[in-house]
Amino acid sequence: PQGDREREALEATAKALTAWSNDGLRTLVFTYRRLDEEFFTDWNARYLEATGNLEQIQRRKKGLENDIDDLMAAMERDCVLLGATANEDKLQPGVPETIEGLGQAGIKVWMLTGDKRETAMNIGYSTRMLTPDMRIIAFTNGRIEHGQFRQLLQQAAAEAIAETTSPTGRARTALVIDDRYLDIALNPEEPALGAALLAIATNSAAVVCCRCRPDQKAALVRLTREGRPRDITLAVGDGANDVDMIQTAHVGVGIAGAEGVQAANASDYSIGRFRFLGRLLLVHGRNNYRRMSKLVCYVFYKNVAYVVSQFWLSMYTGWSGQKFYIEMANQSINLFFTGLPIVLLGVIDKDVSDRMALKYPELYKTGPLSALFNVRIFWGWIASAMLESVICFFIAASAFAWASPDGVSPAVFELGTVVF
Repeated sequence: PQGDREREALEATAKALTAWSNDGLRTLVFTYRRLDEEFFTDWNARYLEATGNLEQIQRRKKGLENDIDDLMAAMERDCVLLGATANEDKLQPGVPETIEGLGQAGIKVWMLTGDKRETAMNIGYSTRMLTPDMRIIAFTNGRIEHGQFRQLLQQAAAEAIAETTSPTGRARTALVIDDRYLDIALNPEEPALGAALLAIATNSAAVVCCRCRPDQKAALVRLTREGRPRDITLAVGDGANDVDMIQTAHVGVGIAGAEGVQAANASDYSIGRFRFLGRLLLVHGRNNYRRMSKLVCYVFYKNVAYVVSQFWLSMYTGWSGQKFYIEMANQSINLFFTGLPIVLLGVIDKDVSDRMALKYPELYKTGPLSALFNVRIFWGWIASAMLESVICFFIAASAFAWASPDGVSPAVFELGTVVF
């Protein structure tokens, strides 16, 4: 019978789609439906009205019930299966090495994708985000009830935290979650679930979110920003469905390529290949952190040393406001003590070569650990400026305490020039 043939075709197609997904292929199903003119005219009018309604567009972005999805579902029902196909979406060269290097640098890498679970996990293994020895926490089968999911999520969060706080201190857990459970976990009316999801994600070695919508990508980034305010989020994407995520993160990186330039236009930085992200972070990011750390501390150091030296003079002049430095010193301090250091420290200062920075990604950890710019280092520079202002002023003042051999007392500006 016709029904048996259709059932066999559906089963064969489903098996083929699963096999292709397990192989990491992008799948596409072809169907058709015959429409009468009256139905299509009515449907098209309502669809155009819904897609032009800003309220319905916003509801769709937030994952709420909306007329657009309802009309699309009405059109896509009662279709006849034609067949299915798949194509290989090859990884760009250098992607696995780049992700592995970012992990060695202490950067948490999460993959938010619209692919189904099998394809997403296959990509995770091929990019070395997932490894065979990892324990997978998966919320993807759609059979877990709301109450049970809440309990399992909180239990998994406690286990992930316990794993990272154990004597080994290494996270060997990977979280895999799909859009249905993300909707539940990211529900603003249940903040405890969002906190549990964030606890699992931040204490896991890898996170894979499959069937992820653009609004869910942005919501997950927002959850991380609000739940971990001291952390810096970076979002990288290559398509229009990544724009919301890129704009929500602290730093957005767009890849301009086959998917278009929407992501690149909405980003802070644009690159041509994913592998360039390694150089952007491990080389330029690290160098920029080192240079800015030194430069900020130096600017405070320079100003404190310069001004406090004049403060010591005020103790001898009865706080009269007597000038200490000649006008040329006041005008040239920013040239000699600010302009040149900016060129030296802010542009050409480098402790290791680019090749070494890429070869040893662990060097990047100085930034996340705040090893070069923190409260202790900042106040150390300030204390050094205070001490050196004391040394410079009082040694010079002691040397100028006696008149010159011809009996002329040194002028205050001569003392200021020596201290300068």
